[in-house]
Amino acid sequence: MIKAIFLSRFHPEKGPIVAHQIPEGAIVPSPNATIARPLFDFPSISSYLIPPQEFCNRLVTICANHCRIIGCPVCIVDLNKYNRNEYIFNIAIVLDESEDFTSFEGVVRKLARLFMELEVGRGLLSEEEKAMERKEKEYNVKSMYAPHVGGKVYAICEMILEDLNNYCECMTPIDSANTLNMKLFPTYPSPSRIKPHHVPLATTRLSTLASAQTWDLTTTRLLPYINGLRSVSDIARLADADIRLVRRAIMHLRYYGFLLLLDIFTTGAVYAPTPEIGVIFTDEEMQEECIRYTNTNPRLADDDFEEEREDGGGRKHGLKKDEVCRLYAGIRHGLTVRAWCLENAELLHGVDVRRFITFGVIKGLLYRVHKYAVAVASDMGGSGVVTPQQPSVDVVAATVAATRVSTAHDAEREKIRSGEESGQSSTPTGLTKKSEIPIADFLNGLHSFDEICTVLEADDKTVMERATENCEVQLIYR
Repeated sequence: MIKAIFLSRFHPEKGPIVAHQIPEGAIVPSPNATIARPLFDFPSISSYLIPPQEFCNRLVTICANHCRIIGCPVCIVDLNKYNRNEYIFNIAIVLDESEDFTSFEGVVRKLARLFMELEVGRGLLSEEEKAMERKEKEYNVKSMYAPHVGGKVYAICEMILEDLNNYCECMTPIDSANTLNMKLFPTYPSPSRIKPHHVPLATTRLSTLASAQTWDLTTTRLLPYINGLRSVSDIARLADADIRLVRRAIMHLRYYGFLLLLDIFTTGAVYAPTPEIGVIFTDEEMQEECIRYTNTNPRLADDDFEEEREDGGGRKHGLKKDEVCRLYAGIRHGLTVRAWCLENAELLHGVDVRRFITFGVIKGLLYRVHKYAVAVASDMGGSGVVTPQQPSVDVVAATVAATRVSTAHDAEREKIRSGEESGQSSTPTGLTKKSEIPIADFLNGLHSFDEICTVLEADDKTVMERATENCEVQLIYR
């Protein structure tokens, strides 16, 4: 949020002065001040806001009194028009020091260019300064700030401040032929690395955003397969796209908040409560949201949550608020989803278990307890102990290679099929199956079973059998 916007100028007699400030009194004292005291001491930093000519036309950022001042000094040289042959001014904005200012840098640069063009073409700033000096003589004020005259520059700055703070964009008319258009684009933190076993879940209807003019080809192909159930590897396979491009497209959607990343949901998975689990016991709105999200009967979604919902056989559909709390309280470390469902079979009638668990993860009530494997003994020689310091397999590269193998196998199957039809025999050669990827590279405690199963395209049991063929494996849950 912009705290203030002001226009400072180098006066040939007074030196650095503030020509306009919004709100009044934000930069220097003013008779019409709306702020108790200025946000910072202007004289102490005026030499940075109005620097020598050599440092003009550059972005300047100054921190003073927990405020961040961003400006772009401009110097216009004209031997006949200005005293001292030059006109130096700076249009600057004031932010909180802790606020992200990246998106405001472009705004300041654009404002500097705008006012420079207005001054060069129409003399807007210098003419208003002359009017301000006449007003100063009328009030007999001799300070770094005189009462404004309500001119065009002041009105432009005031509209920019209000529109950017309220709407994050502005469309300010300058005159009958020119309009100033600006927009603040938010900056988001860099998304976490996308892995093949991650499951993207859309936070909005992606179909309403999809357009042949706005999306690239990879994104257009993968959007129909994002349903909160398929992993990145599955989406790449179904969309027939390179997994590296799919990861980049999903990372792009994740950056703008269109997706959440979840873990693969299985009944053998283990979840545990986070320290935020207590929120669900006191927040009734969250309880109602959970009931609506997990109810398998949409006709009952908007009914009174406290009334009993039963069918003809006396079986209840959906949950009550207290039952939501009981179910989340029953989730604990070491208990699989399958065992939890058996313990609460009566309460879970008419409830989507996957959505119930996913709701807890999204709200920060639950976290997934992953299973890792560490090789502690081996019959293949050497020390027989795999440590995390040893180099691990590049999972993405392995997945890319495996995807290429699958594509090659598809082509070979067509050749085999055509060969069988013609009475000839054909066998694929030179292909590496996913079952031939060395599993020992994953047994270092750095790769979860979700990751291993996705890369090898095998279930949990098969992975364990392959892992224990030549070594003893210790499982770690964390």
